[in-house]
Amino acid sequence: MLSKAIHWLAVLCLLLPFFYTGCNREEKEEETVTPDTALVVAEDTATVVAEDTAMMTPPDTNVIAESVTPEPVDTATPAKSNKEADVLSEELTEKYPWLKPILIPKEDTSTGLAVVLDSGFYFPLFGSFVFALLLVMGLLIKYLNRKALNIHLLLDLMAIAALLLAHPIAWNMERLWGFWVTLGVVSVMTLYDILVLAFHSGRKGTT
Repeated sequence: MLSKAIHWLAVLCLLLPFFYTGCNREEKEEETVTPDTALVVAEDTATVVAEDTAMMTPPDTNVIAESVTPEPVDTATPAKSNKEADVLSEELTEKYPWLKPILIPKEDTSTGLAVVLDSGFYFPLFGSFVFALLLVMGLLIKYLNRKALNIHLLLDLMAIAALLLAHPIAWNMERLWGFWVTLGVVSVMTLYDILVLAFHSGRKGTT
């Protein structure tokens, strides 16, 4: 009964703020700061004086000639390698050619295993969805089969792993208080399920 109550609390924690997906707060604060009016006027005055001085000064022909001369092109610099854009399966086949029949048997063709390996890179973006899915599955199994304690604990651990790997679909990665509250509730639920499993295991050993 207590395990279900904690589990319901963990599900409700999905309504809490997890990530801050906007720009960095420091950058946002810098953008909202208004510049000093006196400083702006002084900078504008200095700019006007510099422009007037430049108009009165005759141009230096040597400087103009140097500015017109094109810079030499370094032909010895190699082109940028395309390996940076390679996915994991392509990198593995380039490093270990014997994996090519297993991952990329033909050109522009990937096996199911290669797709799984390449999709693993994007798993953090779907970590929150996987966490919620595992959480709901665990709650349903607790109602359908109370004795499946091993499955309860396995889903709890998988949910914690998915939550820790979760990443928002944004450049900024800042975890908010709701994330840590949810992690704490799920951790307490997991510890409780471990104690229940240990109690039932010890009880079976004595009978």
